[in-house]
Amino acid sequence: MKKGIILSVLAAVATFASAQMATMKLIEITDMSGGKAYEIMDNDAFNELRTQIAEEQKLFNQGVNEAKKLWAENKEVKGNFPASIVKARQFRIVTQGNEEMLNKRKEKLEERLEDAKAKEAEKEEKKLSSIRNEEQKAKAMEKLENDRKKKGLAVSLVSKWMAEKLGRTIPSYSQDFMAFGNPLAAAADKKDAKDKDKDKKDAKDKKADKEKK
Repeated sequence: MKKGIILSVLAAVATFASAQMATMKLIEITDMSGGKAYEIMDNDAFNELRTQIAEEQKLFNQGVNEAKKLWAENKEVKGNFPASIVKARQFRIVTQGNEEMLNKRKEKLEERLEDAKAKEAEKEEKKLSSIRNEEQKAKAMEKLENDRKKKGLAVSLVSKWMAEKLGRTIPSYSQDFMAFGNPLAAAADKKDAKDKDKDKKDAKDKKADKEKK
């Protein structure tokens, strides 16, 4: 009798463990600049990701508006804020199953992703190589680099503002993302400097008024 109960319990545990393995998920995550990554998650990790992205999406529009203000204050950047290239993070479930099967699928998807990046880089290189005039080629290379930096700055401004509000970092899978380092900190420093200059001027004016009286 006891032996039968033990076997039943062991069978139930094995069934539960098997079910847990089967509910592992392969997730595709797209960052704010369009970069992609693949992660294998259990239900707890997936629910945490879903919660985090929902929080980010609620703040996203406000983050874009704040980034536009900082963009306008930065005299070194030309043109309007490129809002169309900044997106809130997203995810999708690619498939689910046991971890071994998901790892194999993940490897194939990552290989495909790297191939796509290599082809895009090759395409850009061929486009530049086709320009025979060295001056025009230099201008094309400069524009390409500036476009990347603008994209990196735009995404960084939004992401860093949101990160400060959420109290956590927002993952990125693109090198363009950090092209300008920490622009929010730089912008904040400039604002503090302006405020201090204004305070000094106000104090000086008050002192001058007192001396006149």
